Amino acid sequence: MFLAANSGPLILDAQVSAVKEIVRDRLANNYNNAGAYQGDVYAPNQSGGCDGTVADATNPAIDPHCLKFPIANASWSGGIPPGAGSLNSNGSPNDWMTVSTGYFNSFVTNGTSKGVQPLTLPFVQGANGSNQQIAIIRKPPLGEAATSSTGASREYNKANIRVMLASNPNDLHPERPGFLPEDIDLTAGGCVIGPAIAVKGVGERL
Repeated sequence: MFLAANSGPLILDAQVSAVKEIVRDRLANNYNNAGAYQGDVYAPNQSGGCDGTVADATNPAIDPHCLKFPIANASWSGGIPPGAGSLNSNGSPNDWMTVSTGYFNSFVTNGTSKGVQPLTLPFVQGANGSNQQIAIIRKPPLGEAATSSTGASREYNKANIRVMLASNPNDLHPERPGFLPEDIDLTAGGCVIGPAIAVKGVGERL
């Protein structure tokens, strides 16, 4: 997470976390902000600590729980991690663990200070580089556990009401083939829109 402000201030009005490092002296493109982007950054150390207004952030008398985030107190400095730069090597109370869990009361955290874990979305990257995002709305394949990371993300396993279309009823219920009472057989005809028409299959008209 890169936190830099040009003229500033940049005010964080709620808890923030990053899996990896929180950087204050670089932009994401590795631009060194030593000569620019020196605006103040503020973050809360309790709920409602920063309400987003400049007056609140810059005046401790208004709210002492909206705290300035010094550049030197970030978790990483000197370059883009992990290839360049280094972890915060300041002594207490300006070391990262104390800054994160003490000064900010765990309202600014990362994987080092509070064990923040990455958000894993099973359908973001498909097998062999294929685009599988649409799989989240598909019924699961046979044998996939509903409690697996993939199964737990499928809308099929979450839905109270399911609307599924298939030419073959056996494709609707792989775990229990055959018609169920709530199934509507479109192959039997009887679908009436204006003049009666025969329905051959899903999405097909005779």
